[in-house]
Amino acid sequence: MTANSNLGSRAFVIGMMRPDGTLLASDIYAVGERLGFTTHQIRLVFARLVDDGVFTQEGRGIRAVLRATDRYRSLHEPEQNWLRLAYRQDAGDAPWDGQWTLVAFSLDEERRSARNALRELLTTLAAAPLAGGLYVHGLDIRDEVASAASALSRCSG
Repeated sequence: MTANSNLGSRAFVIGMMRPDGTLLASDIYAVGERLGFTTHQIRLVFARLVDDGVFTQEGRGIRAVLRATDRYRSLHEPEQNWLRLAYRQDAGDAPWDGQWTLVAFSLDEERRSARNALRELLTTLAAAPLAGGLYVHGLDIRDEVASAASALSRCSG
C-alpha cells in the first residue's frame, strides 16, 4: 500500500495530535503504516517538528512522545477562532467588510524555520499565496500575524 497522495506526511502527523498537545509515536507509526507512510517518513517529520521548535521530543522510537511548545500554540491557537468565524460567516452572521489584507515578508535561509512557521500560520488562517512571501486574506489578520512575528522573533533560527 502507498501513502494517500492527498495527505502529506506532516499533515498526517499533526492530525494525530491529541487534545493535550502530544503526539504519541506508537499511535502514529501504527496508523501511518496502515495509510502507507514509511517509518522513515514519520521519523523525518518528527525531526523537522523538533528542529522547527514547535515540538519537543521525549524518548526514542516507538516510545517517543512529542509535546507542542509554546511556539506551536502561539502559531496555531488562532485557527480555532478563525474556524468559529467561518461558521458564523457561513450562517450569514458575520458579513464580509470588503477589505483585503496583504501580508509581505522576507526571511533569509538562516531564519528558515521562522519562515516556514510564518507560512504555515498564514496557510492555517486560509491566506492565499500570491508570490513568494506575499499572501492575501479577505479578513483583517494583522493581529494574528503580528503576534506570530513577535513570538518568532524571540526564537532562534
